[in-house]
Amino acid sequence: MRRTRFMSVLFLVLSAAYFAMPQFRQVIEMPWLLRSLNANGIPDVANVPHVERWKSDAESRHDARLLSFIALYTPDMTEATRLADMATAADPKYGWIYYHLFGRTGVAKTPAGLAFAKKVQAFDPDNAVGYLLEAQHFRDSNEVFAKMQVPTKESFEQRYAQTDWRLAMEKAFAAKKYDSYCIARFDLDRHVLHEHNLDRPIRVLLMVATYPFPHLINLREYANLRVNFQGKTAEDAGKSKEALDHYWTVARFGERMQLGSGNLFEQLIAYSVQRVAYKPLSDALRKNGDAQAADSIQYSADSLQRNIDAFRGKDILAETSTYTWSAILVSMFLGLTVIFAALTVLSILYVNLKRWWRAHKTGAIYGGITIAENYLPILLFIFSTGLYISYYPYARNFQYYMTAVGEMHNLDTMFFNTITLPVFMPGFMQLSVGNPFVPYIWYALGGIALVVAASLVLPERKPAEALAARTAEAGKE
Repeated sequence: MRRTRFMSVLFLVLSAAYFAMPQFRQVIEMPWLLRSLNANGIPDVANVPHVERWKSDAESRHDARLLSFIALYTPDMTEATRLADMATAADPKYGWIYYHLFGRTGVAKTPAGLAFAKKVQAFDPDNAVGYLLEAQHFRDSNEVFAKMQVPTKESFEQRYAQTDWRLAMEKAFAAKKYDSYCIARFDLDRHVLHEHNLDRPIRVLLMVATYPFPHLINLREYANLRVNFQGKTAEDAGKSKEALDHYWTVARFGERMQLGSGNLFEQLIAYSVQRVAYKPLSDALRKNGDAQAADSIQYSADSLQRNIDAFRGKDILAETSTYTWSAILVSMFLGLTVIFAALTVLSILYVNLKRWWRAHKTGAIYGGITIAENYLPILLFIFSTGLYISYYPYARNFQYYMTAVGEMHNLDTMFFNTITLPVFMPGFMQLSVGNPFVPYIWYALGGIALVVAASLVLPERKPAEALAARTAEAGKE
């Protein structure tokens, strides 16, 4: 009995050691942090203890980085704007935060939204996104667009007549670069969270999931207007140079957006814009005798289509069950660890309380729970080990992403490599894992059948015969 008690205490200590590790606590906290969205869809990271002290300290020290962070996660727009103004006054390099404030729900159509757009343009005049914000403001506050849900030939002239929107989009498509500042924001988020020991995978990814990106319909409507109205009209009138200018403008904007995109959604929007322009551009170049340029555009269009097909799951090598299976394993071990940790604690409390209270009355329940108290720590250790081993690579990746120094281009790897929740993954990446125990069950049933058959066929030895056989064997030795 003493050996059993020692073994139980030993495995209880080994299990508790896992709970002392930060990587292990990360995965244990995951289900609770999933609920950390407030009514505005903003991760509740700002509602942490001492956040008001953060704000007062940042204001007194003119800490532009911390002021920018708090502004981004302050639900009240008036207060968020005040903090953003203070941050950019202290350090103008944070002027990009107005782009992300514009991305809040309902802001685009307000005067504040237009003011944010102008501030982004002043901060980075060569960037397309400031002009896209301005165009989005005009579009969202324009009743004409609300009545035109689908771009058709009949609506092109009406869209063209919306001068404010059209001129803003012209500036956006003519801009030298595209940058939605999602990489800059992620760098800000990870530094502040890491400094305050708040960097958890779920928290960071919920924050990344709220990053805004350009309005797909707005971009496609303007791309169609330039290509299928302005470009086609010029081509029909024999103005091939003007038509090519329209086609090239749309195609090059899509390429700049693809190069500057920081996540999958932006890439898909960029692909959508490029697809509008590539076919008319290739045809126009070929018609004008520039076959080599037309072939290059066609190659680009074919490459683009291949990428789109991969996103849609048409490339069988783009499908994988690895991520889904890892998520299943982590979720399974997490559930078992939590359940058996609770059972272990309850059994220990019951047995020890029983020894102090009504110790003279023991029965079957007490005996059963005493046995459970001895062996539950072993199961808890097994499941905790499984959880730690299956989750450790994700924790290691996350730790690296939070502290690594160097270039960053694509935030999608954060979702693949730091979390084990399939809900965050693009659907085209998930291949059904099936049931891995289906083949095993048939082999196991076959083995059981053989054992049963052998027990029925082979004669059963009687105790006397078995004793005689053992005696005979001993004599031979």
